[in-house]
Amino acid sequence: MMAEIEEEMARQAALEAFLQKLEDEKAAAAKSTAAYQSKLARDVAIAERMQKLAIEKELAFFEAQLEAELAAQELMAEIEAEAEAELAALLIAIAASNCFDCGSRSFASQEAIEKEIAEFEAELAAELGE
Repeated sequence: MMAEIEEEMARQAALEAFLQKLEDEKAAAAKSTAAYQSKLARDVAIAERMQKLAIEKELAFFEAQLEAELAAQELMAEIEAEAEAELAALLIAIAASNCFDCGSRSFASQEAIEKEIAEFEAELAAELGE
């Protein structure tokens, strides 16, 4: 009978050791699962942050491009205004010159003035086209 009791006690100890090992493995698995889920959550947060940064970078590039385009338009408007003013001054000077000596101009001098106007207009068109 004593052998049976000792055998039963040994079985009980083996069972308890097995159950403890099983509990330890469950705890280790739960800890491992929690660590993995935490890593997945971090990875998602990093991916979202990277996407947000990419959008911000694209937006900043677009804004800079828009500012540059607006500055170029302003500069072009200034150039056009200056060119128009120069052309108007030249036309006024030619008209005034024609008024003062309209009778004394020869056909050749009229052609020279027209050539000068054409050259100026070509120069103006080239500046505006650039």
